[in-house]
Amino acid sequence: MNNYFNDERENKVNEVEEAAGQKNITLQDVYDAGVKAGMQYMMDKIEEQYELCKPIYANGRLYWLKNDMENLKDIMDDIEAEYKESNGND
Repeated sequence: MNNYFNDERENKVNEVEEAAGQKNITLQDVYDAGVKAGMQYMMDKIEEQYELCKPIYANGRLYWLKNDMENLKDIMDDIEAEYKESNGND
């Protein structure tokens, strides 16, 4: 059975090499395009989860997302609270 999968994989690689050769595309070009498409897919999924206000599940943990303006507001709020606390103002 293992030989079947190796043969099948080799056939697919040969098909890709043949198609790439006809269009002057190298396997590296195909690989690079796949990586680029995968990265774009992940960025789109992250943005979609943010827009739906849903966390991202990765490595057994949930991660909630903030955009740049939300993060800046949180930082400014923390600075303001720290300033008030140090000056004794409420």
